Amino acid sequence: MLRLFLVMTAIVTFMCTSIEMSASNTTNEPPRINMISPQHLQYFEGPTFILIAADAFDIDGTVAKVDFYVNGVKIGTDTTYPYRSGTFLGSGKYEVVAVASDNDGDTSFARSRIKVKQQPYSFSN
Repeated sequence: MLRLFLVMTAIVTFMCTSIEMSASNTTNEPPRINMISPQHLQYFEGPTFILIAADAFDIDGTVAKVDFYVNGVKIGTDTTYPYRSGTFLGSGKYEVVAVASDNDGDTSFARSRIKVKQQPYSFSN
């Protein structure tokens, strides 16, 4: 009878330990990000200043920062809402990317492709 009691105690202890371990095993959700400006396939006459703005949030933590890139070159970082940066661009095609990082180090991104076309010259008297 004592042997059965010890086996049952060991099983219950193992089950409780397993439950505690699985309850503490949580996963982090990455932040969510949406590009506000510029819009995808937006056209600009330039050279011009482009404001890059993104909306980011994290359902299980906080957004630590949003990094902004134009054609793979980092142009700025913002750590407070509203998340934004900007740069002057000449004529050409550009990929604008905003990367949100949360307090656990997970990231997500949003991107827009834009085109800047040289403004026509006008002469007036």
